[in-house]
Amino acid sequence: MRGSCLEMAADRPQSRGFNTTGGGFRPAPPPQVGSSSPARPSSAMRSTGGSSSGTPASQRGSIFSGPPPGSRAGLGTGYVAPSAAASSSAMDGFRVVDRPVTQQGLSGVRTAQSSSGRQVLDKSYYKAQLRNKINSLSSEIAQFNKEMARIAEESQSYRQYQRRYQSLLEEVKGLEGELADYNLALDKQRISIRPEDLERQYLEIKEKNAFGREQIDNVFLEKKECEEGLARLEHELIEEQSHMEQQLSRLTPEQKREYEQLIGELQKINDASHELEASMEPMQQRLKTTGDRLEMDPSRRRMLALSKARDDLLQRKMELTDELEKVSLPLPKQKEMLMEKIKEDNHKMAELESAHEEMKEALERFRRNAAEISAALNRHSEGGEAEADDEQLQKYKILFAKDAEMTAFLEEFPKLEEDERGVVKGLEGEIKNMLIKIHKVAYRQTHHDAFHRRPSAERRRSPLALGLRRCRAISNSRGARWKQARRPVSVLNWRFSKDVRNCKR
Repeated sequence: MRGSCLEMAADRPQSRGFNTTGGGFRPAPPPQVGSSSPARPSSAMRSTGGSSSGTPASQRGSIFSGPPPGSRAGLGTGYVAPSAAASSSAMDGFRVVDRPVTQQGLSGVRTAQSSSGRQVLDKSYYKAQLRNKINSLSSEIAQFNKEMARIAEESQSYRQYQRRYQSLLEEVKGLEGELADYNLALDKQRISIRPEDLERQYLEIKEKNAFGREQIDNVFLEKKECEEGLARLEHELIEEQSHMEQQLSRLTPEQKREYEQLIGELQKINDASHELEASMEPMQQRLKTTGDRLEMDPSRRRMLALSKARDDLLQRKMELTDELEKVSLPLPKQKEMLMEKIKEDNHKMAELESAHEEMKEALERFRRNAAEISAALNRHSEGGEAEADDEQLQKYKILFAKDAEMTAFLEEFPKLEEDERGVVKGLEGEIKNMLIKIHKVAYRQTHHDAFHRRPSAERRRSPLALGLRRCRAISNSRGARWKQARRPVSVLNWRFSKDVRNCKR
């Protein structure tokens, strides 16, 4: 059975090579050499346009000569069929035995690939292409329109959400403020602060806010006035410019040239002034650096210290000179001056004592008022009496605030009283010193009279006369003690004190 099938396959001519699309003949490719699989025939042998056998038409009983036409004849521009010799040469080297055959027929046979599309691009082709492009553009435009509509909806939604966000944000801020107030109230309750203190703090904050509001209003009014003044100045400037233009238009050509010349000179002067200012900046910086260096110079510091010591010594000298002048006055005059000083000090002490008594009375009065206010507030808080009048309660609160101020003053009063007592003690010490000086002056006056009753030669040799002459020399020549400036200040002070002591003796 297998042998008969092989013989029938051998009698079957090769149909590969027929061009089904163009009606021409295409030679079959040669079989692959060295392949492990047997050579398979082309799928063109199963084509509908080709012949089912390789025998001539006369043998098959056909009335046509040559190969049968394909399914599409074309325009005659296809491939030209080869001759019989070429067909016979294509059949050389092909063995039918190598073709795999099964009970169902040939295996591993693939259909032939179609040609590469249209051979002639006519009008219908371009219409189809345009229709496809129009359809694709229409679909893209529709997609863009949908996207634009979606974006517009999202934009509208965003605006709504933004307005909603602003309203919610304001609401959250208000709630945060209320929460802060509640937290503050809880904190005040936790640390046991009295309602009166809270009321006082509220009034203080209210006054501060009113003051700040008034300041802001003043600033706003000042700003408005400045803006109005600026607008007025700009208007005046414009008027002046127009007036200047009118004046310039009335000038003669010579005056215009002179005016332009003056303007040029003014510009040059301005440029020169700018250059001078620019050159002054490094000089000012250098001056500042030099000043800083001089401030850190130890010699300058020592000079300042010596200058201060000199001023102190001069002040001390003037005080001692005044004391010497007072001592040199007659005894009745000194007594009169001392009595005036005592009267003035007594008057100050009386004023201080009266102020002290007034403060004591005010303190006692405020204490009584504070006690009454505390009792009234306690009664009001307990609810034993009817609710007091708002005006009276406000007065009580104001008095309570005054009581707090007086309490603070009472806490600081001992220190103030101690300071005043120190001042009084200082005045008493001064009075005592003045009395001692009066006693010494009286004693000195007695000895002075006895001294003047002595002979002149003995008076000149006495220590008192020498001391007085020394004091007069120092008083007449203020710079005499600075001739020895290289000596320490302490030595000069010691010598000056010694001279004063000699004078007092």
